[in-house]
Amino acid sequence: MNKILGRIGTALLILFYFSCGNKSVLIQTGFTTSSGIKYAILKPGKGLRPVSGQIVQIRYEASFEDGSVFESTQGKDFPLVFKLGNNLVMPGLEEGVQLMKKGAKFRFKIPLSMTNHAQKLSHRVGEEGALIYEVELLKIADSPKPFDVSDLDTLKMENGLKYIKVLSNRGRKAESFKMVTVHYTGFFEDGKIFDSSHEHGYPITFVLGKGEVIRGWEEMLLWMREGEKVRVIIPPNLAYGKKGFGSVPPNATLFYDIELIKVD
Repeated sequence: MNKILGRIGTALLILFYFSCGNKSVLIQTGFTTSSGIKYAILKPGKGLRPVSGQIVQIRYEASFEDGSVFESTQGKDFPLVFKLGNNLVMPGLEEGVQLMKKGAKFRFKIPLSMTNHAQKLSHRVGEEGALIYEVELLKIADSPKPFDVSDLDTLKMENGLKYIKVLSNRGRKAESFKMVTVHYTGFFEDGKIFDSSHEHGYPITFVLGKGEVIRGWEEMLLWMREGEKVRVIIPPNLAYGKKGFGSVPPNATLFYDIELIKVD
């Protein structure tokens, strides 16, 4: 009987820690990584943990140890999506997410030195201080893979575009000044991906014919129907030309796998 009462008492104590207003109290009952991140498991999740190269989708709330929130995905249209291993988020968050499983919810106490806020918030928490991140791992996905175009014909337009039709459809035809929604993956000839809407977590939407995307996209989409997929090979003069852009070098021929999701 005493053992049972002891277990009940321990459970109530843990429940108190989880509901306590001071978030740092909960962290004291959890685990610590070799890098100094402390964490507690609010919800365990299921399946495998994500690894470098995979794409994760999270919601999070960042606060000081007194519970004051300074950053959050709450109220935003989309959760945070990023590819692990690409240094797209702060080191503490990248390490913490890889401890989680899909559906899990963790609370982390991350040293200020492992965040992107060291200079901005050191006056608030001290250089040796820490921040509290409550994170929910919504989704884990593999990096996008190029379309399988084996045994498919490569066609060429008069403007120099080459394309391979991967999937045909009888949906609405894209037209100038129509709103289109597109999923895409852009890569170089060696297969290295430089940009992908799948890695961002959502497709892009724009008005066709208004110069919002590169010319090669504009001209290819005018030949497509809703629901179709193509690989388009875009020469430099229809892409980013002699200057290049971002990670795209000058005079680069670009390969895009494009899916036209919707025409409005």
